[in-house]
Amino acid sequence: MTTDSLRTATLVTLLLLLVVSACGKSDASTQVQIILPEDIAEYRQVMAEYAQVGGKDPFPSVRMVKRPFQRAGKQPVAAALTQRVARTILENRPQAAKLVYFRRVDNTAYVVLAMDENAWAGISATIAAVRPLITLNLKQFPDIDKVVFGRPPGSERGDTKNGGEKPGAG
Repeated sequence: MTTDSLRTATLVTLLLLLVVSACGKSDASTQVQIILPEDIAEYRQVMAEYAQVGGKDPFPSVRMVKRPFQRAGKQPVAAALTQRVARTILENRPQAAKLVYFRRVDNTAYVVLAMDENAWAGISATIAAVRPLITLNLKQFPDIDKVVFGRPPGSERGDTKNGGEKPGAG
């Protein structure tokens, strides 16, 4: 082998090694995480108190835990993450945690949970606990800058057409 062909072979080998090692790495910064309070019961309590009494918003000081999120089913990842966060916080009201609408328009995620359409007395405590967590979780996606709880202007209740993503049964 000549020196030039040896150099070429070495460069090709190095490039292949770099490509193979890059494919095998799991970059935590690009993997979707589910972000939840370290102590969910305490979180529900402080957020309920905040919603009912007022004062300084405790959300920024809540200790959070990040775990890798694996979607189950065919829902888009952001919709599945929204559903999982709602179900975790609303474990005592699973029907209220159902994701009935999810759509991205530009850099905004529009979210409607069953609780948004079928409220009950005292729902403000639930809203105070669920919405900030959904917002926190969705803003980890680079294409979501804003989360709106409701449908985009011009869409009707029950409309999942025209770019809407059906949340699926999940």
